[in-house]
Amino acid sequence: MSTETEQFINTQEAAHGKIAFISAGSSLKSVLLLKGRQTSIPLCTNHGMGHCSGQAIVEQAGGSVLRADTGRPLIYNKENLLNPALLHAAKRSDVAAG
Repeated sequence: MSTETEQFINTQEAAHGKIAFISAGSSLKSVLLLKGRQTSIPLCTNHGMGHCSGQAIVEQAGGSVLRADTGRPLIYNKENLLNPALLHAAKRSDVAAG
C-alpha cells in the first residue's frame, strides 16, 4: 500500500471511524459502491485500462472517478499508461482530493 493511500485511509478513519477493506477487483468494488456497500474507493496507482469499466459504471450512475492528486478526471490513451491514484465516489460531491 502506498504512503498516499495509507494517509488517505488514516484521514478517513479519523473522520468516520474504522474502515473495512474489501479484496476484489476494481469493477466489482465500483458496483458495491453503487449498491451502498461502501462510500468511496481509494485506488492505488495502476496500469492502463484495468478499472475503466468500473469508472464507466460509476459515472453513468452519477458518481465520479477522479485523480487523487488533482481532483480532475482521469485521461486515457496517453503516452504513459501508468495511472495515478484514484478516488471513486457514489456521488460527485463525495469525492475530495487529499
